[in-house]
Amino acid sequence: MKKRLVFLLIAVLLSVSLLMAGQAEQTNEEAIITLEAEATPIVLSGESVEITQAGTYVLSGEIADGGIRVVLAKKGEVRLLLNGVTVNNEMSAALYTENCKKVIISLAEGTVNTLSQGANAVDETAEAAIYSRDDLSINGTGTLFVEGNAKDGINSRDSLEIYGGQITVTAQDDALVGKDEVIISGGTLLLTAVDGDGIKSTNDEDEDRGLVMLSGGDISISTGAGSASSDAKSSQTSGGWGNPFALMSDSETDDTSSTKGVKATQRIVLSGATLTVDSDDDAVHCNGDIEMSGGTVTLSSGDDGMHADNAITISGGDLKITLSYEGIEGTDITISGGNIDVYATDDGINGAGGDNASETESGWGGEMGRGGRDMFSSSTGTLLISGGYVLVEALGDGIDINGDITQSGGEVYINGSQNGGNGALDYDGSYTMSGGLVMAAGASGMAQGVSAPSVAGSMLSAQSNSGTIEVLDSTSASILTFAAKNSYQSIVIYSDKLVSGESYTVKTGTEEQTVIMSTDGTQGFSFGGGGMGGGFGGGGRGQGGNRGKGETDDETLQEPLDGEFEPPNAGGTPPDGEFDPYIDMGTPPDGFEPPDG
Repeated sequence: MKKRLVFLLIAVLLSVSLLMAGQAEQTNEEAIITLEAEATPIVLSGESVEITQAGTYVLSGEIADGGIRVVLAKKGEVRLLLNGVTVNNEMSAALYTENCKKVIISLAEGTVNTLSQGANAVDETAEAAIYSRDDLSINGTGTLFVEGNAKDGINSRDSLEIYGGQITVTAQDDALVGKDEVIISGGTLLLTAVDGDGIKSTNDEDEDRGLVMLSGGDISISTGAGSASSDAKSSQTSGGWGNPFALMSDSETDDTSSTKGVKATQRIVLSGATLTVDSDDDAVHCNGDIEMSGGTVTLSSGDDGMHADNAITISGGDLKITLSYEGIEGTDITISGGNIDVYATDDGINGAGGDNASETESGWGGEMGRGGRDMFSSSTGTLLISGGYVLVEALGDGIDINGDITQSGGEVYINGSQNGGNGALDYDGSYTMSGGLVMAAGASGMAQGVSAPSVAGSMLSAQSNSGTIEVLDSTSASILTFAAKNSYQSIVIYSDKLVSGESYTVKTGTEEQTVIMSTDGTQGFSFGGGGMGGGFGGGGRGQGGNRGKGETDDETLQEPLDGEFEPPNAGGTPPDGEFDPYIDMGTPPDGFEPPDG
């Protein structure tokens, strides 16, 4: 028995040793190549260099017009230590690789390396200054400048991984491309894309690929004209008589031009990097899902701050969207942690169905007065909040969800629009709240509250030119505070810190109201309604929305507040003559029947 136990113990130890050896081997694949490594030195001296065998090479010197070609006769791994190289290729890639199992580039400590491509490069291998048909990995502590003057900066047709280095990439098209995936866990990257995307993964055929994962490093991205283009885009697509038969998809193929910051076809994971984006188009865009669990992300966009055609999940990290058309936009949005601060010129958080500020084409199905709609996986959206801190300032709707909102925790503060056609809260289904806090201030014309709360709160009418909103208990102790930035006419306050049936004082500017908080629902109200000292009961949306309980016909709708209501497309001019929607607003699909009447 003892011998058997000894043999078993030896077997276990051998298994652990083999596992550790395998892990060490895997880690060593990304080890930084040093000058002391057993390697073949190559001194560049003006002519192109071709490497045909697997191995480790140390490169130094200069090529004024030519390139480094790594094309293996027999597939294997190639390691390149850049030890002070300057390579410019006017007609093709400065570094081209093919038929390699993997290519690992190390940047020698204290060195400066430059790889550039001419503006007129037309060779079939000229897709980028560094163009690899193999898995490509970059590490080290040295400096690398990459200039893709014809097209991309660094392009791998398989996987692109960056573990370190001081890397600056300037590209006419995309700065970094990894068709299967882009993984960045270290280094300092400064990426500029003139007419393309900052970081992009394009594989849309495999669910496990088309991935961008940023787990470390300090990454700064600038694309196109930057976020300064947002005002022009918004003015081009808002207001006026639009085409109601417009359907636009923001999902793009590999060949479609775009100027997004980070873009992937399947999945984007943000788990630890410091990411700063100033983009002409969406700052972070995925045709699939986006997950954020850590890191510090600062986005400034001419269109959406963060957009996913499917789900967005935020469980940690710091997300600050300083400028956007729509801030966070996806089909199903889940927030369980993190600190989120959003500024949007339209909707702050949008669940399925937002407008795309950058599109102006026409087709069937779009919204009146808009150039187009983003494409989502479903026609309804959801917002689930169980934790985190959310602060929204929006010139449109603060939170706009085509389906349901469910909140069980977290803190949500909303500076809503001053335009009566928007609401701090806007949802088409229900708002179920069992925990956490929401304080929302905005216009009253389309205001909604919480439809199904199990925590106490109220929806109030209050007129103020911004300032602190404060809730005091019966002892005058401050329970809740919110610094409203804009003028408002309505307030929504619900919190698990409040007790149903108890009286509280709500201070807004120089005004005070005594309010008995309750768990009654406040779905919304029609235009106008409610005065100081009174709350709003349950009911439907305002004019054009769902009717509240007890409303039997249009005559029961309240009149709009003076100077507050603007009809749809206010300021626009309808076409001359008798208006025919099928002629003037686009052609419907075959088989479409207009509604009776």
